Amino acid sequence: MNSILPRHRRSRVFVTLLGSVVCAAWAISVVYADGAQSELHAAFDADGRTFAIRAPGFRDVRGGFSATIERDGRRIILSSKRGDVIPLGFRFPLEGIELYCRLGMSEDGSAVLLQSGVRNIGSAAFDLVTVSPVTMTGLVEGNPAEWLVTALGESARSAPPVVAISDIQESLAVHEYGGVYRRDGTGFLFGPVGEPIAYVDAKIAYDEDAVLSFALTADMSGVRVDPGESRWAQQVTLVMAAPRDALALWADGVAETHGARHVFTAQSGWVGSNVGAIVDAVQASSGRLRPAVIQMTPSVVGVTSEDVAQRLRRIAAVGARSGRSLTFAPSGVLLPPGADLPWSDLIGRARQAVLEGATYINIDCAGLVPPSLSPTRKTSFETMRSGFARLREAVGPDVYLVHGGHQPDRSSVGAVDASQTGTATAREGVRQSINDVLRSYALHDRWFDVDVGVYFLETHGRWPLARTWTSMVGLSGGTALNGELWNRADKVENWRSVEILTPPAAERMEVPDLGRRRHWPRLVGHVSRPWGAWSVALLWNPGAVEQSVELNFAEVGLQSDRRYAVWSFWDNRFLGVAEGSWSTPLLAPMTSQHLAFTELDREPERAVLIGSSLHIWCGAAEIDAATMSRSRLRLDLTDAGAREGDLFIYSRWPLFLKSSTGCAVTSVEGAGENVWRVRVTERKRGVSQRIELGVLVPAHMQAWFWVLIATALASLMLTAWRYLVGLRLEREHALEQERTRIAGDIHDEVGANLTQISILSSLAARSATDSETARGYSREVHDVARQTIQSLEEIVWSINPKRDSLISVAHFICRRAEELMDAANVSCRNTIDVSQPERQMKPRRRHGLLLAVKEALHNILKHAEASHVQVSCLMNGKVFEVSVADDGCGFDQDALPGALGRRGNGLDNMHRRLSEIEGECIITSGPDKGTQVRFRLAMDIG
Repeated sequence: MNSILPRHRRSRVFVTLLGSVVCAAWAISVVYADGAQSELHAAFDADGRTFAIRAPGFRDVRGGFSATIERDGRRIILSSKRGDVIPLGFRFPLEGIELYCRLGMSEDGSAVLLQSGVRNIGSAAFDLVTVSPVTMTGLVEGNPAEWLVTALGESARSAPPVVAISDIQESLAVHEYGGVYRRDGTGFLFGPVGEPIAYVDAKIAYDEDAVLSFALTADMSGVRVDPGESRWAQQVTLVMAAPRDALALWADGVAETHGARHVFTAQSGWVGSNVGAIVDAVQASSGRLRPAVIQMTPSVVGVTSEDVAQRLRRIAAVGARSGRSLTFAPSGVLLPPGADLPWSDLIGRARQAVLEGATYINIDCAGLVPPSLSPTRKTSFETMRSGFARLREAVGPDVYLVHGGHQPDRSSVGAVDASQTGTATAREGVRQSINDVLRSYALHDRWFDVDVGVYFLETHGRWPLARTWTSMVGLSGGTALNGELWNRADKVENWRSVEILTPPAAERMEVPDLGRRRHWPRLVGHVSRPWGAWSVALLWNPGAVEQSVELNFAEVGLQSDRRYAVWSFWDNRFLGVAEGSWSTPLLAPMTSQHLAFTELDREPERAVLIGSSLHIWCGAAEIDAATMSRSRLRLDLTDAGAREGDLFIYSRWPLFLKSSTGCAVTSVEGAGENVWRVRVTERKRGVSQRIELGVLVPAHMQAWFWVLIATALASLMLTAWRYLVGLRLEREHALEQERTRIAGDIHDEVGANLTQISILSSLAARSATDSETARGYSREVHDVARQTIQSLEEIVWSINPKRDSLISVAHFICRRAEELMDAANVSCRNTIDVSQPERQMKPRRRHGLLLAVKEALHNILKHAEASHVQVSCLMNGKVFEVSVADDGCGFDQDALPGALGRRGNGLDNMHRRLSEIEGECIITSGPDKGTQVRFRLAMDIG
C-alpha cells in the first residue's frame, strides 16, 4: 500500500495557500475492504475560508482551521472564518499575524492531508498554544449508535477505547490517533503524519441535532515565534479507507517520515531480579531455555558497579543479551515550566550500563509527563524526541533499546527498537492491558517491535486467561518476556510455554474488528511461504458470559469457496474441515481457540502440513522449508520452538517415516480422517533438522504402476504386431508362390498350346493352295492366336512377382509399344530414366497402367495418323510417370463435349483406369500439334 506521506517523489501533494485567488479542489475514488467503490470530494468555498467534504457515510461536512496564540498573558484565537484575505492566506492586522494552511492528497487518493501554520508580521514575539488544521462539522448517515469512535493512541486506563457516537456526552478527547467508523467499515482514521513536530489531539462531539463536530489540534505549547518568523504545526490526515487498510497505511507513513529503526528482530527472554538462578536454570536446561535477553530489574542493581557488571557477564555467558532497566528520576513528576527533562542523568546512567556490559536497555517511562516548556523553540514532542535521539546516540547502534512507557509514544520512533504497549506485570493487570496491546498490533515492525508485556507459564492450569494471553503475546510477533522463576521445580513442567515463544516469529497479526466493533474477539495473521500458505487465528471471548465467536473467511482474507483444515494449537488436535466460516463452541469468559487454517484445495493430491505444536505461530518459525510430492514429504526445520512436539499433516494416503536428521520421530499415527500426527522429539539446537516421510500412495496412483502397465501393453501390442506381420508375410509369400505357379502353368501349358496353334495355322495357310477361303481362316486363326499370346503374356507379366520392380514395368511398357508400332510401320523411340529401379509396384497398379498405355497406343494407330511415337518412363520425385507422345494430327480439346462420357471411349478408359489405380491421366493436344498423354502414379501409395 502506498504511503500517505507528502513526499515529492511518492505522492502528488497539492499545496495551497488559502486566499481569495487560490482555491483547491479534487475528486478521488476510495475502495474499501469489502470491494465497494465510493467517491471522496473536497473543495474550498469561493472565498477560501472554509472547505466542504463529501465522503461515504457523511453529509454536509464543512470545515475550517485555526490557531491559538498567547501574547502578553492574553490568548487570541485566529480562525479562517475571519481575517483579511490576502494572496497568501489570511492576515490579522491588529494581532500582526498571518494564518496559512496546506492541503494535499495521498498518492492513492485515499487520504486528505492538512497542515496549518502562522507567520509573525508584527514587532513583538508571541507564543503558540495550539494549531488546528481541521475543525469541521457534519451529519453522519444511518443510526448514530452504529458509528463508533475508537481511541487508538492512549491507554484504556485514561480513555475509553470505544464509544458510540450516540453515547458521547459533551465531547470526547482522543490522543494522537483513532477512528470514526460505522460497523460496515465506512468512515475514516485520523492521526498525525509528515515531519515530526508535535503531539496531536482530537476532540469529537455529537449534539442533539445529530451534528458531529470533529477537530484535530496540534499541541504547540511553549513555542515562541519571533517577528518575521514562520512556524508550521504537525501535519494531520484523514484516511478514508477501511480500518485495517487505513491503519496500515497511516502507520507506514509515520514510520517513513519519522525514520523508524529496523535493525534487530524482536527479542524473547526473562525479566526479574534473581538473575543468578535464571542463568543456572538456562545452563541446566539442555537447550530447552534459550533466552535472547535476560533483563535485570532495578532492584537487582547492587551497591557497586562491579557487582552489576558481574551479573551482566554471567548473562552474556549463556548467549543472551544482558539487559538493564532504567527509570527517569524523579518518576511520575510533572516538572515546573522552564525545567528540562532529566535526560542528562538518564543518558549518563545508560552510558554507564553499556560500559558495564548491557546490550539491552529498557527505559521505564511510566508516569513521566512531558512538561510544558515556555519560552522555547521546541514543542514538548520535539523535546521528547530530542531526548530519545540523544539516548540512542549515547548507547550506540548495537544496543537493543526499549521504550517502557506502557503505551506507544510517536516521539520515540526512530530511536528505540521496541516499545511497551501495555502493562501486564501482574495477573490482575492482564485484562486491563488487552485492549491496549490489541490496538497497537499494527505498529509492530512498522514503528518498532511491540512489547505487549510479560506472559505467564501456567497455560495448562486453572487460570483460563493464561492461554489467551500467551497467544496474544506470541502472535503479536513482538518482544516476549517472562518473569517467573524458571529454576523452581513446579515451573520446570511449564518450560514448554517458554519454548513455544522462542524466538518470536517474523509475522504480523491483525485485529479485524478494530474500529468497527466495541470488542475485538478475533485476531488473524497470514503466513506465506514458498511451499504454501496458512492463516493463524485467535478467537477469544472478551465478555462476562459464555459465547461463541465466528470467523467469516471472506472478511479476513480467506477464500470463502475453498476448504480449510482447522487445527487447534492448545488442544493439539485436528478439528475438521471448514468452508466459508468457522464458529467456536461456547467459550467461557477469557478463554479462546488458537487455530490454524490451511487450504486443502490448492493441491489435493499432495500431503500438506496443517499444524505444528512446536511454536506459537504453528509452523511459521520452526519450518524452514517443505518439499512435497505425491509420494514424499520432506520437512527442513529450524531450531526454533519446543524441543518436542507434533506436526500434523493432511494426506489422503497413509504416511510412514523414511528418515530423520537432527531430531527423532517416535511415531507416525492417524489423528483423524486423512490426518496424521508426527511425533518429533530430541530436537538439537544449532543442528540441521530434517524429516523425510513417505506416502503410501495406492498402486494405481503411482507412476511406476502405469509404467508397468504401459510396458505390458507395449509388449502385448508388439507381440501381436509381430504375429500379424509374420502372418501377413507368410500369406504374401504363399500368394507369390501361387502367382508364380499360375504364371508358370499358364506360360507352360496354355502359352505352349497357343503357340503350337499359331504355328500350325501358319503352316496350314501356306500349304492350302487350293482354297483362298481356307487360307483366310488360317490367317484369322493365326492372328487370334498371336493376340491371345500377347494378352496372355501381359497377364502372366502382371501377376508374376518377379516383374514388380519399376525398371521391369518400364521395360515391358516400352517393349510392348515397340511391338505395336512396328506392326503398324510407325517409328517408336523409348526413353527410360528411373531412379530407385528396385522399387515395387503392385500387380493391380501395373496391370491397370499397362492397359491405359495400350489404350493410348491404340488411339494413335486408329486416329493420330502419326509417323513417330515417343514413349518415356521416368521418376519425377516420388511420382512414376509414363508419357506417350505422337506427331499426329492431334485434336481440339476445347471442342470436345464437357461430359466425360461424351469424349470417346478411349479417353474415358484412360482416365477411368488411372483413377482406379490412384493415379491421374493428363492429355495435352491441339490441331496439327500431335498428342501427349501422361500417366502419373504416386509411389508413396500402396
